[in-house]
Amino acid sequence: MRRFNPLAKGGARLLLAFFVPLLLLHGCDGIQEDELECEQALAHLHECCVKRDFSEISCRTTAGCGSTTYPTYPTVVAVCIQEKSCAELAAEGICDRAFSAEPRVAPADGGGDLSANDEVCR
Repeated sequence: MRRFNPLAKGGARLLLAFFVPLLLLHGCDGIQEDELECEQALAHLHECCVKRDFSEISCRTTAGCGSTTYPTYPTVVAVCIQEKSCAELAAEGICDRAFSAEPRVAPADGGGDLSANDEVCR
């Protein structure tokens, strides 16, 4: 009986093809919880709010040049979006507010208002 060896016959290439882009996309730190929740909310919005293009919404945390940008939808908002049905997202205006949400940016000096998108989903 032969055992399955994922590294045999090109399996190593397949594993590299999957994991290397993940590492490059999220760096060595991996994906943070707020980024994951935001991505899951974004996927739900894509399914439910079909008339909207959410491709400009960012769920990444990036730091540079004097400021840090956080996921557009903070965890509490992202979870709220995920828990709503498609009908609720439309009826409650969440699709529109989520589409209009601005990036959450905080200056390096610690100022800035990161609660700007807290009202997207209530």
